[in-house]
Amino acid sequence: MIFGFGKKIAAAESTIGVDISGNVINIIEIKHDSSKITVENFSSVDIPQNLQKEQIDGFIINTLKQTFSSIKLKKQDIFSILSGSEVVIRRIQVHKMAKKDLTEAIKWELKSHLPFPIETAVINYTLLEEIKFKDTTKLELLVAAVNKESVEKTRSHFEEAGIHLDGISIAPFAAWNLLKKTGLLQKNQTTALINIGSETTKITFFNGENIEFYREVSLGGIHFTKAMIGLFVSDKWQMNLNYEQAEEVKRKYGVPEENTEEMTEDGVPLKQIYQVMRPTLRRFLNEVSRSFSYYKEQFAKTSVDKVFVSGGSSKLKNIETHLSSELGVNVEKLENFLKFEKGSNITNETLLLETLPHMAIAIGTALSQAKEMNFIGTSQKRKIGINDLSSAKSPLPQLNLSTKAYIALGLSGAVLYLAFISAMNISLNKGISNYRSLLDEKKALLSNLKVLSEKQAILAKIESQRTPIRMALTELTNLMPANSYLDTFTFNNSSKSISVSGNSSDMYSVGDLLKKVEGSAFFSDTSLSEARRNSDKKTVSFSMNLNLKL
Repeated sequence: MIFGFGKKIAAAESTIGVDISGNVINIIEIKHDSSKITVENFSSVDIPQNLQKEQIDGFIINTLKQTFSSIKLKKQDIFSILSGSEVVIRRIQVHKMAKKDLTEAIKWELKSHLPFPIETAVINYTLLEEIKFKDTTKLELLVAAVNKESVEKTRSHFEEAGIHLDGISIAPFAAWNLLKKTGLLQKNQTTALINIGSETTKITFFNGENIEFYREVSLGGIHFTKAMIGLFVSDKWQMNLNYEQAEEVKRKYGVPEENTEEMTEDGVPLKQIYQVMRPTLRRFLNEVSRSFSYYKEQFAKTSVDKVFVSGGSSKLKNIETHLSSELGVNVEKLENFLKFEKGSNITNETLLLETLPHMAIAIGTALSQAKEMNFIGTSQKRKIGINDLSSAKSPLPQLNLSTKAYIALGLSGAVLYLAFISAMNISLNKGISNYRSLLDEKKALLSNLKVLSEKQAILAKIESQRTPIRMALTELTNLMPANSYLDTFTFNNSSKSISVSGNSSDMYSVGDLLKKVEGSAFFSDTSLSEARRNSDKKTVSFSMNLNLKL
């Protein structure tokens, strides 16, 4: 927990940004104008790992209550953000049209790209530019959609804490405002911000001064910690790390380089730490690299000019070195470019500087003030119902007597015409009834064929899965280093995951096996769950989990 709130202050026109994502609650209060940003208060609180899912909401609400009790504002300006898989943003082009038609056009464009039903989406957009052609005009829009449930959940956290929330925006706009305010977005230059949080990594791409693409990866600092739990051994002793100990080792030594000869204070080679972190590091770098490749391909870019890294896990030693090597571009820590003034309420400047990398999205949220997009706007168009229409004044004029006579003659002809139509309908209905009976018979036949087809597909799938499993076991056996062997092999059919355990001559052989398995075309998401020296002090027992590529 990092907590930087001090005495109560009465500040005019302060803005507070709140970022609740992963297992961290980041809150910062700033004052800003065209020339500077002043930090008045800040707080970074970790959500405990041992909390049950149903306890997390209560912890968030209590943390908000305790933190905001330290602030007294004349005018509340408090903003939060949404992130994760419940946020989708896209740049689209549509023809210029009326606003009511534009809403439907946007829904049509987004429908196939949402991980949730379009009916549950809250959609917002901002106009980037109008593009004029010879005979038409198109609108370049930045469109965002979030799940309504996520909006309501965020709002309820603040309401239950007794806090008025002025707006909810999304993480890409927070990053956008931060980089714009600090002058890091340049025209004719592509820029990327990689914000590595505790559980996710947010990657935002900018073309000049505009957002162009955003992606969130489900990997963060916590995954590096979990990779180290319960695995360190040496020639003289073994150390079985729990979560807190592994977190401490990670914060102290970061992500070591592969060929390092350094050791920890306890005599553990950093090379050994690298070996157990390697599968997680590889997955992380692959996901980031894939995002960059997709961006360049979709937006016809040959390269990304500037890359910054931020977030709490950007503080890990060597993380920017690994990213630079993978991406082929110099990756720089954003904190080195953030210039802030210390407000009168800040008493611990060292703590502020240590916490700033955590605060990138929270600062951007405060700067944004949900101006571009606010998902808790209250303006709604009134819908016209049946009662509204029935109470409207009739547009027909009053008719005189002679006009009514003509109408009576017209009605008589209409009655004869309707009688003729009724007779025709009786004949048609008989024909339709016959066709319906025939159609029902065909539907039953098609239904039987569909059931048979589905059963055949299931049998084919079962048959196709037998061979890959046998081949996977053969592959694992072939990949085993010398003086290593497997004891157990378990396959989970529902998750298509494999758990294995075995013995090896030393930790380096275990690391070698991990490297080989990760490079195999049969497996993905490899993780070492345990490695410890046996009682004979000569061999190492290990267990690992991996997914089978079917």
